[in-house]
Amino acid sequence: MGMGPGRPAQECDNEELVYEFESACRGGDYEFAPEYRDELLRRLSATPRPIDEWHEDDGAVLWWAFPIEEPPFCGTPLDSDWPGYHTHWTPLVIPEHPKV
Repeated sequence: MGMGPGRPAQECDNEELVYEFESACRGGDYEFAPEYRDELLRRLSATPRPIDEWHEDDGAVLWWAFPIEEPPFCGTPLDSDWPGYHTHWTPLVIPEHPKV
């Protein structure tokens, strides 16, 4: 049986996506592992988490109030300018160095 993904990353549900990523890594199928890793990171970044899941070790994140009617607040609830009404957060994704 040849190596390769079971299904394209974008078609997998979350559980299947984690399974495919782990399988690709364990099987040494490093050609496909980044496809699953990148999709996992995209989903984690896009899924709002409730305020009670934030910890100061998470640092500055993007804070959202639903329904979304304004840009997110960037920072932490410990900041002096914390608005206090945001209920969910997403990680602040720091980009890699740009390709030249």
